Amino acid sequence: MQEGNAVVWKQQFVQNKLNLDTGDIDLPTYKEFIDEFQKAFKPEEEDIDALDKLKMLRQKNLTTEQLVTKFKLLVGEAGMSNDSDTANKLLIETFKTALNPALVQKIIQSEKRPTKIEEWYDKAMSFDRSYRLAMAIKGPSQSNARFIPKSTPRKDPFAMDVNVMTTKEQTSLMKKGACFRCKQTGHLAVDCPQKKKNCRRRNGQQRTFMPISGN
Repeated sequence: MQEGNAVVWKQQFVQNKLNLDTGDIDLPTYKEFIDEFQKAFKPEEEDIDALDKLKMLRQKNLTTEQLVTKFKLLVGEAGMSNDSDTANKLLIETFKTALNPALVQKIIQSEKRPTKIEEWYDKAMSFDRSYRLAMAIKGPSQSNARFIPKSTPRKDPFAMDVNVMTTKEQTSLMKKGACFRCKQTGHLAVDCPQKKKNCRRRNGQQRTFMPISGN
């Protein structure tokens, strides 16, 4: 494995086996190595060329190291290079499409945005390793903390649930011009005295309502 795609695969294979905690390389068994090797270099569908596969490549559940390995192999099979600005930009755009959107955003918002495809490889793998290491330290109980809302809105215990009323009851009260809350006429639910009384009780405040005398 001294040249071509084999060299790229070998380098990525060793890097993927690096233990971030100890700095040691955790080598698999010989059978596991052969399985990974055959999987990486097995013949692909003849009706889809390497360039089409490269365009369709998506990270999904792959680690960034695994994605970079696949990406580089397909780049080599497609005969692409980064020896010009145009070719480099094309590879970057293709790689950005393959990466998970959250990781792309993280790289774009970084202090120094990479301008070369190799820099994109390095920064993407660095961010991904840091994230996975942080999740390993936090443990499984906190891994999905970002998906949990910070607070859950509490329902007002004094609020009236109009949904418990049937459509027939609501229609009947509307015809009478009656309140949906106390079912008395002369006011609407928004101005219901019971509502105001409940609000004062909830807030622990006593308010005095003075009658308004007409002229």
